[in-house]
Amino acid sequence: MPRFVVLARDFDFVSMARQAENDESPKHILGDVCARLGATVVSPSTCAAPSRPWRLLFSAASRFYSNVGVWSVAHSVARRVKTGELIYATGEDLGFTVAFLTMLRRKRPALVVSVMWPERVPPTKLLLALKRRVTSFVVISDHKARRLRELGGSTCPAVLVLPAVIDLKFFSPIEAPHHHDPPLVVSAGLVDRDYVTLAEAVEDIPVLVDVCAMSSMPSRLAAPVYPKRLPANMTIGHQSLKELRNMYRAACLTVVPLIADNQGSGLTVVWEAMACGCPVVATATAGDLAEYAARGLIIGVAPENPAAMHETIEAALADPTRLSAMADQARAFVAERFNDQHYVDILTRNLVAAEF
Repeated sequence: MPRFVVLARDFDFVSMARQAENDESPKHILGDVCARLGATVVSPSTCAAPSRPWRLLFSAASRFYSNVGVWSVAHSVARRVKTGELIYATGEDLGFTVAFLTMLRRKRPALVVSVMWPERVPPTKLLLALKRRVTSFVVISDHKARRLRELGGSTCPAVLVLPAVIDLKFFSPIEAPHHHDPPLVVSAGLVDRDYVTLAEAVEDIPVLVDVCAMSSMPSRLAAPVYPKRLPANMTIGHQSLKELRNMYRAACLTVVPLIADNQGSGLTVVWEAMACGCPVVATATAGDLAEYAARGLIIGVAPENPAAMHETIEAALADPTRLSAMADQARAFVAERFNDQHYVDILTRNLVAAEF
């Protein structure tokens, strides 16, 4: 039976696997999932351009939701799929557009949707408006599953909790890391980041602060907040994933500053730092980060409060024994939770089970 994995961006899984073997970047686990399923990957480069009427329609639709590229990819898979065949949509926007366009074509595929940010209520509610077209959802944490079930109510489709995978071979500690003098503090990411608070917090602390301003899932709805003036001890740039990995390894602390109304962001950077044995300070008022702080896996700090962040960072740096113990506990947590083959086994088994 044909199966489709739908992506909003192009990924060269073969090249990425080769780079992972050469320790140049982490592998992309979806490559293994697609191979196990024998699935057809539908992404922008695999889709023929839609006809002019469809392009005009998608241009109009994108003013209200997502973008033309997502609508075009969803259109391509909606044309090719048949009732009963499987579609795995890797994101809320693809889930909604695929559900909508297959409904217009009066097709009923088995649709499984990966939901990254159920905390973003308006787009999640829009997706749930078509929940009868969805076979099941996949989320990366218990907190996100609870939020999705709350919004979906008693008729919410099944929700599979499957933690995102961190390549633990790539993101790993080294036995004798080179530590900087003054100490290096690292931050990373774009979505919902509050680098204004971080800049104010570290200005008078004798550390070097290196920010890697990139994201695997950037969003125009959740742009970072940058300071108008950087302190002398802080730099913001764009590093490769290998450079970022080496930054985690060399740092004495990773700080993830988030805006007050962040929508469950920051987890990937926290997991990567944990995997590399780097202790973490993060804005942690709710959700998974609050749970991690309560468990002692990270140090939590209040949002948009430079004084509190300053005090937290200074106290953490003054207690290396505490930081070392926390880093060991966090590393054990990710080693147990983020097993890539376990992920592939469970996801492929549930995708096959979703077919009808």
